[in-house]
Amino acid sequence: MAFFSWGQPGNTIRTNPTWDFVHTSLGTKIYTMTDSNTDMSQEEFFWGFLETQKRILDETVKIRRRDGVSFDVSPSQMGDYFMEFDSIVRPTYRPWAKADEDFYTKLPMHAKGEEVFSDEANMCLMRMGYYFGECLRKHSVNLSWAMGNPEYMGAGEPVISGFRFSKECSAIEVCRNIVSRISNGDQTYDHFEETYNVWLGFI
Repeated sequence: MAFFSWGQPGNTIRTNPTWDFVHTSLGTKIYTMTDSNTDMSQEEFFWGFLETQKRILDETVKIRRRDGVSFDVSPSQMGDYFMEFDSIVRPTYRPWAKADEDFYTKLPMHAKGEEVFSDEANMCLMRMGYYFGECLRKHSVNLSWAMGNPEYMGAGEPVISGFRFSKECSAIEVCRNIVSRISNGDQTYDHFEETYNVWLGFI
């Protein structure tokens, strides 16, 4: 199940392009979007995502350094940084729809039910995805942010492109999937850096 749900026709996402600066229960500032059922094109969302997440990350680095904390965009810091979102980002579960129940309940990773991520969790996943993507982008001049190829699973999503074999890294989806496996007890936060290293193999 994809993180993004693009409407039809015209490839639009139902959301408000206004990003608000709010405080979370962690005492950490994040940006969030308020859903007011307005249309945003994939391109508008893409550039809004990059602009907003850059501001978040730049301010996070600045605040932490001001407070004497060593912090930067680095795969070695990824697991510890993402663990700060743990209490927010984990999914809840609801029963599968009857049409899907027979198939999904037989799969161990879906046995708990259909995952549901809160709005705040989704905002944190975007923040994590941007950090993950920036770690990759900073590693090689061949890599850059792009809108996902319409023929790939990450169609229209912010992805990191420039890998061999035309591969694209849907960074937000990568983070969402790892969080799902952490919630199932199958992985730990160390897996983020391990996954990063796997993607380096495609450069």
